[in-house]
Amino acid sequence: MKPISIILSLIACSLFFACSKDSFTTKPQLKIKKINTNRLLFGQELKIEVEFTDAEGDVQDTIWYKRVSKVCPSESAVRAEDKLKIPNFESIKDQKGVFEFSFIYGKIQEGSIFLNPCATKNDTSYFKFWMKDKANNYSDTITTENIAFIK
Repeated sequence: MKPISIILSLIACSLFFACSKDSFTTKPQLKIKKINTNRLLFGQELKIEVEFTDAEGDVQDTIWYKRVSKVCPSESAVRAEDKLKIPNFESIKDQKGVFEFSFIYGKIQEGSIFLNPCATKNDTSYFKFWMKDKANNYSDTITTENIAFIK
């Protein structure tokens, strides 16, 4: 076998094993799965689905979210209410699931998180999410695309 053939075979094998690597790790993994809109009108609901995976399935601790405004800096502060206790549910090895966040822009609605409008201006914001599992393993922080807030 020629040296170039051996190198190509090794590269192909490396790519195969790298791509098929198990996605379940001790450190929780988060990924934005779905956002219902990137243009939010006053009074409209924003739904964000965050997918999680965890090797031990012990994700029932805390998840944080942070709105980062590009127009109104006061909306970018992390507040105590920006963390949520993850309810207890059955843990299984190699746990995979989805956290669903429901935000309402400029209106208070039970079951949804209130998003403050930016005074009299339109706004552009994005959201960050991160979590901690029962063993105190923190996920990486993930970020949504920009979302326009229209008054």
